Amino acid sequence: MADQEGIKAAQSGIMEAFGDRRFLISVTRGFFRIKRTIIEVEGEAEAAWIFYESGKEYGRSVAERRVEAGEVLKGEDGLKKLLTAFESLGGGVVELKSFEEGMGRAVIEGKDLPEAWAIQRLGVEPGRPACDFVCGMIAGFFGVLKGEDGMHCIETSCQALGAEACTLEVVPKQDAKEREDRPIFAREALKELEEANAQLKETLEAQQRFIRELSTPITEVWEGILVLPLVGTIDSERTMAVMEALLERIVTTQSETVIVDLSGVPVVDTQVANSLIRTAEAAALLGGRTFLSGISPKMAQTLAHLGVELANIETFASLREALAAAILQHKAKEEKTGKRSAIDTLL
Repeated sequence: MADQEGIKAAQSGIMEAFGDRRFLISVTRGFFRIKRTIIEVEGEAEAAWIFYESGKEYGRSVAERRVEAGEVLKGEDGLKKLLTAFESLGGGVVELKSFEEGMGRAVIEGKDLPEAWAIQRLGVEPGRPACDFVCGMIAGFFGVLKGEDGMHCIETSCQALGAEACTLEVVPKQDAKEREDRPIFAREALKELEEANAQLKETLEAQQRFIRELSTPITEVWEGILVLPLVGTIDSERTMAVMEALLERIVTTQSETVIVDLSGVPVVDTQVANSLIRTAEAAALLGGRTFLSGISPKMAQTLAHLGVELANIETFASLREALAAAILQHKAKEEKTGKRSAIDTLL
């Protein structure tokens, strides 16, 4: 196959091919040396994936340029045209051996393909088929021919490994994964694992946010009165979440009284007491006052023993008593200001 129509000298020192500028480099001292450097720095799997994906993008662009120019690329005839273009770019000699249009499968035989040719010329001993970039190009061709990215090109024999020719087979991606364990698929598997881990991380973070919301059920029982019942052990992380959520609700609801119920907290130590004091101080800066309910005799003795002073925080034995006190204070304020609220209907 030979087709030089796509290549032309646009002006002195400039060469174009299929609507794009080309800068042709040495296969051994340029193209292949770049691949060897990537292998040394990143490893074989990464290099194989990079060259395959680069080849696929390049093959897709070659095919799309022809379609944009008005050329019809369909079926076996379209693939032959693209293989002719491949040869005209110096990719080697290729021949289409078989083509199954319904399944989108194909077998292509190639000789002197750049990567295999470079390995033979340099005397390098490869451990696997070498033509990753060319396989990517063929996959890119099929992506345009079929209008999807579900096909994969694998190299079943390679001149670099002593075969008479390189044999490239185009098959559905899943079939390719089941037939061989190549670095390309190892890289794809790693990418899929990273994506799955990222998705799992997002799910866990969402669950943690949901749990934090459940652990800080702030309820506006009446206009201007918020109730926060605490249950279980309170650590520094949960304390921060409680404070942030409570202060945000004070601002959004313009509440004046916050009742923190400790009936479900088994132990109150210095850390919990100090956290409550900081929360009360922050609430006061926003114009709210804090009531503590559920203070048992044992809890009161513990706080006294620890020397904790709950200054500016009113304490109550039960939530009921705290609610009654809050309602009475609101009632008294309304009588002074003449403002009436929903609380009036309850008194």
